[in-house]
Amino acid sequence: MVRLSLAVVLAASVAGTALAQTPAASPPGPTPFASLLLSGLHAERQRDATIAADRFLEALVAAPDNRDLKQRAFLAALMDGRWARAIALAGPLQTEAPFPEAALALAVEAARSGDATALQQALQRLEQGLGPPRGAFGPDMRRQQTRLIAIRLTRAILRAWAEGGVKSGEEEAALSDLAEPLAPFRFLHLGLIRDWKGEHDAAEAAYRSAIAAQQRPSWRLVERLAQFLERRGRSAEAVELYLAARAQGTDPDLVDPALARARSGGPPPAGVTRLADGVAEGLYDLATLLQQDEAGNDLALLLTRMALALQPANPAAVFLLGDVLEDRGQRLKANEVFASIPHGVAVRWSARLKIAANRAELDDVDGAATELTALAAERPERDDPLARLGDLYRTKERWQEAIDAYTNALARIGTPTQRHWFLLFTRGIAFERSKQWPKAEADFKKALELLPDQPMVLNYLGYSWIDQGVNLEEGKRMVERAVELRPRDGHIVDSLGWAYYRLGDYPRAVEWLERAVELKPTEAVILDHLGDALWKVGRQLEARFQWRRALSFDPEPDVKQAIERKLEKGLE
Repeated sequence: MVRLSLAVVLAASVAGTALAQTPAASPPGPTPFASLLLSGLHAERQRDATIAADRFLEALVAAPDNRDLKQRAFLAALMDGRWARAIALAGPLQTEAPFPEAALALAVEAARSGDATALQQALQRLEQGLGPPRGAFGPDMRRQQTRLIAIRLTRAILRAWAEGGVKSGEEEAALSDLAEPLAPFRFLHLGLIRDWKGEHDAAEAAYRSAIAAQQRPSWRLVERLAQFLERRGRSAEAVELYLAARAQGTDPDLVDPALARARSGGPPPAGVTRLADGVAEGLYDLATLLQQDEAGNDLALLLTRMALALQPANPAAVFLLGDVLEDRGQRLKANEVFASIPHGVAVRWSARLKIAANRAELDDVDGAATELTALAAERPERDDPLARLGDLYRTKERWQEAIDAYTNALARIGTPTQRHWFLLFTRGIAFERSKQWPKAEADFKKALELLPDQPMVLNYLGYSWIDQGVNLEEGKRMVERAVELRPRDGHIVDSLGWAYYRLGDYPRAVEWLERAVELKPTEAVILDHLGDALWKVGRQLEARFQWRRALSFDPEPDVKQAIERKLEKGLE
């Protein structure tokens, strides 16, 4: 949305509203309209859609012709899940001038009615206004580019469902905008549409192409093909798919009910039976994709709300809504959403884990620990609540409690497999930070046995050896490999620079540490390391500059004390 200065706000309040006159003797101040608008703008910046919608909608009563305000009110209402109110604003907005988000909402409303022809017509209007971006998502160009690309991709998927609805046979052409990286989505929706139309052979081919397009197929793709096979009376093939997903580490709460159903020959879930359901599937998929990128968070929320307008009780979409709100820092609201997922739904367990994690982020550590402990007692076969409990204590530097939780989690596992490398790695960190190095070293080595090229473990173990002055060459080789795997990770690049420092190759140390500082310019430890290396090559003035910079970024007390000593006496 277009940013409004205070002067513009005040001018609009005078020009667009009939407000009571302030007595001449009173000092001028913001009008009620201006106060509402400023409050809404503040809420918008805080990503609080509820307050933003309240304020903008109330301000709109006083200034119904203010288009910028109308856009803000529409977007805030939609982000807050007020579908009817958003649609009431979308029509006039789109009539006045093309506004892609409004046109998209109207297209979804057409799908909600089940009218494929109306959906086609709405999508034609959506294409208007997809020129250079303005307002709505701020000045950041990457956000603007993400916005336009995402709207075009959404249009492509919705158009494919519309073509399927009118049985034009053009659904594959409509999906052509989904380029190669999005091939799994393209084939999935081609399969869903053909399945909906009763073209079963073509649907199966598309489902299998979707799975083939992903190196490790997601549960969503596997589940869609397996359910299709169940509906076609081929439950034995579905069982094989479910077992393979289980072996790859898919959450048992997702796989096991489907596996039991397929083995017993129970009725599988119906496929897509309504246009609205198909469109909701597309909106959900794109929202999931956008949620992975901070630049796409606003649109992820919009698309999730649209999906829920079509399928209000879809637990996967409800869970995604909680996830997106969490990403926006709205953790209390996210927990309300997670708590609304009913018992007996597969994602309920994950939602409860999310609630505990958000409590921890809100500094309710005891509440989070109580929740995780209760979950662990409720499901003694699950290791994840204990692993999360260990993570909670580790982030709070309660090392022994973290070690105990991780150890209990590992006891439930029995023999760790590749997917358990992170549990060993995090317990190793807790051991190392609590001065139990032999146990830490053993966990790091075991983690590397499970996943030999894991860059985080290579870096941590290699750096620890280097910092202790032991196994220097082997430690350097580990860190070099970690840098090959993650060349843009400032912490790992710092480790390599420090390895050269400890080996006495100070010029190479400076080279790598300068690169690390470019990647992590506000990391006190890396700046401290660079200062040490610069001192060793005779660049004392620059060294002191870097040490002073390190102090400005709030280093740990022991690091701060060491830097202050170096600034006073130089590097001994």
